[in-house]
Amino acid sequence: MLLVICIAVCIAVELQKGDHIFVKAVDNYINWIYGAADDVYTTFSGELLFPETTVDSSVKAAFCVSLTYNLTFNGDHVVYDKIITNVGNGYDANTGVFTVSVPGLYMIHYHALAQLGKRMWLDLYQNDKYINTAFGEAPSTYADHGNSAILELHAGDKVWVSGRPGDTVILYGDASDNQLYATFTAFFLSPALHVISTTVGNDRKVPAFSVGLTHDIDNTQTGLTTHNVIFDRVWTNQGGVFNMATGEFRAIVHGVYVFHYHAISATDTEVLIELYHNDEYIDSLYGHHTNGWAGGSNSATLRLSVDDTVYLHMNTNSTTSLENQMRCIPHFQDTSCHQLQTEAVYFRLTVCIRERLIKDCFS
Repeated sequence: MLLVICIAVCIAVELQKGDHIFVKAVDNYINWIYGAADDVYTTFSGELLFPETTVDSSVKAAFCVSLTYNLTFNGDHVVYDKIITNVGNGYDANTGVFTVSVPGLYMIHYHALAQLGKRMWLDLYQNDKYINTAFGEAPSTYADHGNSAILELHAGDKVWVSGRPGDTVILYGDASDNQLYATFTAFFLSPALHVISTTVGNDRKVPAFSVGLTHDIDNTQTGLTTHNVIFDRVWTNQGGVFNMATGEFRAIVHGVYVFHYHAISATDTEVLIELYHNDEYIDSLYGHHTNGWAGGSNSATLRLSVDDTVYLHMNTNSTTSLENQMRCIPHFQDTSCHQLQTEAVYFRLTVCIRERLIKDCFS
C-alpha cells in the first residue's frame, strides 16, 4: 500500500502490513519543541493513498524524491537523486521532471533547506506555466520553506521544481548524516472529470481546491472587515467548495479531508496563522526571523460533515504580515502580461478528499 506522511514535509512511501512510521529526535542534538493547547504547531499526519488489494494499478501514480548532497545552481531544474517512491515510474532521476501518464487531479508538495546564511528560492512549474514559490533567507542560520498545489494534469504534462532564474540558490543535503531536507512529492487524487452520484441523484465533482495570495496582507491595517485570510487566485475549485469572498471552505459531502497551508512573513515581521474547523481551533503555523524572511507550514486531516467550514485566521494578538513579491498578477490564461515567470506566490491553501472516501460516503 502507499501512504502519504506529513510533518513539516510531505512524503509518499510504499509500506507493507506491519511497517512502522515515526518521528524521531536527532541523536546528540538538543531539540526544544514548543506546544500549548491553543498553540499547536507540531503535527504528524498520515493517509492511505493506494490500498494494494482494492485499487486498479492503471490509476496508481505517485513519487517521492529527495536531494542527498549540497547543491548550488541558478535557474536550473532541481534534479533530486534519491528515489523513495516512484509508482508508475513517472519521475525521471536524470532530469528532475515528473511526466504524467494518468490524467487527473494531483497533490504536489516540495520543501527545501538553504545552507547556512544562504538563500533558498524555488519555483514549481507545470509545463512552462509558473505555479508557486518556496523562499527562505535568514542571515546567520538555516532558512527553510515549502509549498504545495492541487493541479489538474493531462497525460504528457510535465511538472518540476527549478531555481529562480538570475538568483543563486544553495540547498542543503547530506545523506551520510541522515539530513535530507529537499523533497519533491506528487500523487494522484482522482480522475480529472470524475463526478460522484449522491443518494438524491445529484452529480457533484470530487471536492478539491487550491488557492493563492498575490499581494501583501498586514492584519494591523485599517479597513479590514475580517481576519480570515482572503485569497485572490484560484488554481482549482472543483465542486465550488471554496468561497473567495469569505476565505472559507464548505464541505458538500461528509468524509475525511486533508488540508495543507503555507505562508511567509515580510522581513523582520511575524506570521501567525491558525486553522479553524467551524469555530474550533485546530493548529497553527508561525514564522519570524530578525533581518530575514520566515516561513511556516502545517496540515490537518479532519472528519467533516456536510456544511462544515474550514478557514485560516490571522491571529489578532500578534502582528501578522504576509508577503508576496508580485511583479504581475494575471490569470494564467491572460497573455497580456509578459512577466509571469517572475511572480511569486508564497501563500497557498490546498485541500482534497480522497475519491474512495467519497464513494464510501454514498454507499
